[in-house]
Amino acid sequence: MRLRDALAGGWRPEPRPALIALASTEELYAQATAQVFQFGGGDASGILGEPGPDSAPGGWHQVDEGTVYMTSSRFACQLARQFANIPYTAIADAYCDEDGVCIWQHGRAPVKFQLVDPEWHFVLFRWLAYREPRVLKAG
Repeated sequence: MRLRDALAGGWRPEPRPALIALASTEELYAQATAQVFQFGGGDASGILGEPGPDSAPGGWHQVDEGTVYMTSSRFACQLARQFANIPYTAIADAYCDEDGVCIWQHGRAPVKFQLVDPEWHFVLFRWLAYREPRVLKAG
């Protein structure tokens, strides 16, 4: 709530020093240790490779873990099994639940980043991607 209110009031976060390679116009704003889950069959290739099964039964399955960086244009995921970039422009929909930030990419299975303080990260994502300070939660 405080981050959302601060952004709505005009405050802007400062970029942080980057531990990953960035494009010349890109800035890093946050990083977090995360467990990465995929909805459906739990095929880790659904993050970056061929689309995973987005309608398979079984709910969320852990597919990887590592560090998720939030830049001005993407989620950069330095994971145990892969390095994945998820540009904000590739995200069709997103929401915050009690333990993570859930995103739907165009042509990929839904992914959840389970991390500490998911609402804070979701608010920052909405500001970075859409310059929107409000929180949208699933009902």
